[in-house]
Amino acid sequence: MNPEQRVSWNGRKANRNLAKHGISFLVARSALRDPAIRIWPDIDHGDAYDRTVMIGMDVHARLLFLVTEDGTIRVISARRATKREEHACTTGTL
Repeated sequence: MNPEQRVSWNGRKANRNLAKHGISFLVARSALRDPAIRIWPDIDHGDAYDRTVMIGMDVHARLLFLVTEDGTIRVISARRATKREEHACTTGTL
């Protein structure tokens, strides 16, 4: 990830994400700077949208699962990674 790249999100979506997952997009943005971040195409939604899934560590040492879209860094979801996703982070296969 390019740390200079602009990160954006929808304010309402960010509020819903914080209420549902307890993760603010502002803090989740820090996971994008994780040098060990793992990135995959979102095969579940890839036909309809240009989405990417990422797993990276945020500034609070939480492993986060993020979804971005539109070929830019537009965060649409951020939550703690599941055990399966944690495993994927170490093996490199989602």
